Amino acid sequence: MDDNKVGRILQAIEFLKDAGKVHKQQDVAEMMGTDKANISRALKGDEKYLTNRFLRRFNEAYGNIFNIEWLIDGVGEMLVVNNGSIGNLVIGDGNTNTNQGGGGGNTTNNRNTTTTTTNNYSGCGCGGVDTENTLITSSMYQALFDELSAQRKVTEKAQAQIDTLLDIIRGISDK
Repeated sequence: MDDNKVGRILQAIEFLKDAGKVHKQQDVAEMMGTDKANISRALKGDEKYLTNRFLRRFNEAYGNIFNIEWLIDGVGEMLVVNNGSIGNLVIGDGNTNTNQGGGGGNTTNNRNTTTTTTNNYSGCGCGGVDTENTLITSSMYQALFDELSAQRKVTEKAQAQIDTLLDIIRGISDK
């Protein structure tokens, strides 16, 4: 069993969870067109299932956003970045921040009907820089990952509160 490979696929799935693209193993199975049992076996490190072909299929199912060399061998960065997007996940909101001082000032910059996108997450160091000249570093990825994780926790807490309120309403309507 290759524990490093298992760790990388789990890290990739956690990234997808934080991005809201995956909620459970069944979602991964459906995207890959396979059984949940195959995903489960691969995530447990079964070498019959966690193959390079499996990792390529996983990556293709999610728009090749992951660096395949990283998935297979742990070489390089986790994500592939092209012109302000990670595979088919756009960083930011599709706007280029033109206000260097932060806050407001977002405009869409269309060039030949192609939108140039810049990461607008505060604190990650990308806002206000033209994408064509931006080098996105692993610390920026970490800031984005941390922000997505924090937002996921906030969303989960809000959902728990909504569920509690629904239970209260149901309890009142049952009386």
